[in-house]
Amino acid sequence: MSTAARVLTLNCRNENAMELFPSRRWSRRRPYLIKFIQDCAPSVIGVQECTNNMAAEKEQIKLAITLIEQQPDHERVAFFGDFNSVPTNSSVRKIASNAGYQHLRAKLSPTLITWRTCNTFNGWKLTKRESEWIDDVLISPTVKPYATAIMLTDSSRFPVNASDHNGVFAKVQFSAAASPL
Repeated sequence: MSTAARVLTLNCRNENAMELFPSRRWSRRRPYLIKFIQDCAPSVIGVQECTNNMAAEKEQIKLAITLIEQQPDHERVAFFGDFNSVPTNSSVRKIASNAGYQHLRAKLSPTLITWRTCNTFNGWKLTKRESEWIDDVLISPTVKPYATAIMLTDSSRFPVNASDHNGVFAKVQFSAAASPL
Protein backbone atom coordinates (compact mmCIF):
# COMPACT_ATOMS: atom_id res chain seq x y z
CA MET A 1 0.00 0.00 0.00
CA SER A 2 1.20 3.50 -0.74
CA THR A 3 0.01 7.05 -0.31
CA ALA A 4 0.10 9.71 -3.01
CA ALA A 5 0.56 13.34 -2.02
CA ARG A 6 0.90 16.74 -3.63
CA VAL A 7 3.68 18.63 -1.85
CA LEU A 8 4.58 22.30 -2.09
CA THR A 9 7.39 24.30 -0.56
CA LEU A 10 7.07 28.06 -0.61
CA ASN A 11 8.94 30.95 0.93
CA CYS A 12 6.09 33.34 1.71
CA ARG A 13 8.31 36.30 2.60
CA ASN A 14 8.16 37.58 6.14
CA GLU A 15 4.99 39.59 6.73
CA ASN A 16 6.90 41.86 9.13
CA ALA A 17 9.57 42.82 6.60
CA MET A 18 9.84 46.56 6.14
CA GLU A 19 9.00 46.89 2.46
CA LEU A 20 9.65 50.18 0.66
CA PHE A 21 7.45 49.24 -2.28
CA PRO A 22 3.71 49.02 -1.45
CA SER A 23 3.21 46.07 -3.84
CA ARG A 24 5.62 43.97 -1.75
CA ARG A 25 3.77 44.53 1.53
CA TRP A 26 1.97 41.56 3.02
CA SER A 27 -1.46 43.21 2.95
CA ARG A 28 -1.15 43.63 -0.83
CA ARG A 29 0.38 40.19 -1.58
CA ARG A 30 -1.77 38.08 0.76
CA PRO A 31 -4.77 37.51 -1.58
CA TYR A 32 -2.46 36.47 -4.43
CA LEU A 33 -0.49 34.12 -2.22
CA ILE A 34 -3.74 32.54 -0.97
CA LYS A 35 -4.92 32.10 -4.58
CA PHE A 36 -1.56 30.61 -5.51
CA ILE A 37 -1.79 28.02 -2.73
CA GLN A 38 -5.42 27.24 -3.58
CA ASP A 39 -4.50 26.73 -7.25
CA CYS A 40 -1.67 24.34 -6.33
CA ALA A 41 -4.01 22.44 -3.96
CA PRO A 42 -1.21 20.74 -2.02
CA SER A 43 -1.95 17.97 0.43
CA VAL A 44 1.27 18.83 2.29
CA ILE A 45 2.84 22.29 2.40
CA GLY A 46 6.08 23.58 3.86
CA VAL A 47 6.37 27.32 4.28
CA GLN A 48 9.49 29.17 5.31
CA GLU A 49 11.78 32.08 5.18
CA CYS A 50 15.38 31.30 5.93
CA THR A 51 18.27 33.76 6.09
CA ASN A 52 21.77 33.01 4.82
CA ASN A 53 23.01 32.84 8.42
CA MET A 54 20.37 30.23 9.25
CA ALA A 55 21.20 28.17 6.15
CA ALA A 56 24.88 28.26 7.05
CA GLU A 57 24.08 26.75 10.47
CA LYS A 58 24.79 23.14 9.51
CA GLU A 59 23.99 21.80 12.95
CA GLN A 60 20.27 22.46 12.33
CA ILE A 61 20.03 19.98 9.45
CA LYS A 62 22.10 17.40 11.33
CA LEU A 63 19.77 17.65 14.34
CA ALA A 64 16.68 17.43 12.11
CA ILE A 65 18.00 14.27 10.42
CA THR A 66 18.87 12.71 13.79
CA LEU A 67 15.37 13.40 15.14
CA ILE A 68 13.67 12.05 12.02
CA GLU A 69 15.75 8.87 12.02
CA GLN A 70 14.51 8.15 15.54
CA GLN A 71 10.91 7.95 14.27
CA PRO A 72 9.43 4.53 13.35
CA ASP A 73 8.53 5.58 9.77
CA HIS A 74 11.69 7.59 9.10
CA GLU A 75 12.11 6.07 5.63
CA ARG A 76 9.14 8.08 4.33
CA VAL A 77 10.26 11.71 4.64
CA ALA A 78 10.17 14.91 2.63
CA PHE A 79 12.17 17.97 3.74
CA PHE A 80 10.98 21.33 2.50
CA GLY A 81 13.22 24.31 2.52
CA ASP A 82 14.64 27.55 1.33
CA PHE A 83 18.17 26.20 1.51
CA ASN A 84 19.81 29.32 0.07
CA SER A 85 22.38 27.17 -1.68
CA VAL A 86 23.31 26.46 -5.25
CA PRO A 87 24.63 24.03 -6.41
CA THR A 88 22.86 20.99 -5.02
CA ASN A 89 26.03 19.58 -3.44
CA SER A 90 26.73 22.39 -0.98
CA SER A 91 26.18 22.98 2.75
CA VAL A 92 22.80 21.79 4.03
CA ARG A 93 22.05 19.87 0.84
CA LYS A 94 25.34 17.95 1.10
CA ILE A 95 24.58 16.89 4.68
CA ALA A 96 21.08 15.77 3.68
CA SER A 97 22.43 13.91 0.63
CA ASN A 98 24.99 12.08 2.78
CA ALA A 99 22.06 10.93 4.97
CA GLY A 100 20.20 9.58 1.91
CA TYR A 101 17.86 12.48 1.10
CA GLN A 102 17.88 13.58 -2.54
CA HIS A 103 16.46 16.61 -4.30
CA LEU A 104 13.66 16.12 -6.82
CA ARG A 105 15.82 16.74 -9.88
CA ALA A 106 18.12 13.88 -8.87
CA LYS A 107 15.18 11.45 -8.97
CA LEU A 108 13.24 12.67 -12.02
CA SER A 109 14.02 12.97 -15.71
CA PRO A 110 13.94 16.55 -17.01
CA THR A 111 10.81 15.76 -19.04
CA LEU A 112 8.87 15.29 -15.79
CA ILE A 113 9.85 18.71 -14.41
CA THR A 114 7.72 21.62 -15.59
CA TRP A 115 9.51 24.97 -15.72
CA ARG A 116 12.71 23.19 -14.58
CA THR A 117 14.91 25.97 -15.96
CA CYS A 118 13.15 28.63 -13.87
CA ASN A 119 14.87 29.90 -10.76
CA THR A 120 13.01 29.44 -7.48
CA PHE A 121 14.00 32.94 -6.38
CA ASN A 122 12.51 35.70 -8.51
CA GLY A 123 13.57 38.74 -6.44
CA TRP A 124 10.29 40.57 -7.12
CA LYS A 125 11.01 40.49 -10.88
CA LEU A 126 10.10 38.21 -13.76
CA THR A 127 11.65 34.83 -13.07
CA LYS A 128 15.06 34.18 -14.62
CA ARG A 129 15.64 30.93 -16.52
CA GLU A 130 18.96 29.83 -15.00
CA SER A 131 17.92 26.53 -13.33
CA GLU A 132 18.96 27.82 -9.88
CA TRP A 133 16.82 26.27 -7.17
CA ILE A 134 17.63 27.68 -3.74
CA ASP A 135 14.26 26.29 -2.59
CA ASP A 136 13.69 22.56 -2.90
CA VAL A 137 12.09 19.38 -1.65
CA LEU A 138 14.48 16.69 -0.42
CA ILE A 139 13.07 13.18 -0.17
CA SER A 140 14.14 9.91 1.40
CA PRO A 141 14.94 6.91 -0.85
CA THR A 142 11.51 5.28 -0.54
CA VAL A 143 9.61 8.41 -1.60
CA LYS A 144 9.02 8.33 -5.35
CA PRO A 145 8.30 11.59 -7.17
CA TYR A 146 6.38 11.29 -10.42
CA ALA A 147 6.13 14.95 -11.42
CA THR A 148 7.37 18.31 -10.23
CA ALA A 149 7.12 21.94 -11.27
CA ILE A 150 8.30 25.40 -10.42
CA MET A 151 5.09 27.29 -9.69
CA LEU A 152 5.47 30.95 -10.59
CA THR A 153 4.43 33.64 -8.12
CA ASP A 154 5.78 36.53 -10.19
CA SER A 155 3.96 39.26 -12.10
CA SER A 156 3.66 37.04 -15.19
CA ARG A 157 0.98 35.21 -13.18
CA PHE A 158 -0.41 37.77 -10.72
CA PRO A 159 -0.95 41.57 -10.83
CA VAL A 160 1.75 41.83 -8.13
CA ASN A 161 4.29 39.22 -7.08
CA ALA A 162 2.76 36.95 -4.45
CA SER A 163 6.28 36.30 -3.10
CA ASP A 164 9.89 36.90 -3.99
CA HIS A 165 10.23 33.12 -4.35
CA ASN A 166 8.44 30.70 -6.64
CA GLY A 167 6.99 27.50 -5.23
CA VAL A 168 8.39 24.03 -5.79
CA PHE A 169 5.51 21.61 -6.30
CA ALA A 170 5.73 17.83 -6.63
CA LYS A 171 3.53 14.80 -6.85
CA VAL A 172 5.06 12.02 -4.80
CA GLN A 173 4.25 8.54 -3.63
CA PHE A 174 5.09 7.40 -0.11
CA SER A 175 5.51 3.62 0.00
CA ALA A 176 4.06 1.63 2.86
CA ALA A 177 6.04 1.56 6.06
CA ALA A 178 7.90 -1.63 6.87
CA SER A 179 5.80 -4.01 8.93
CA PRO A 180 6.98 -4.43 12.51
CA LEU A 181 8.29 -7.90 13.37
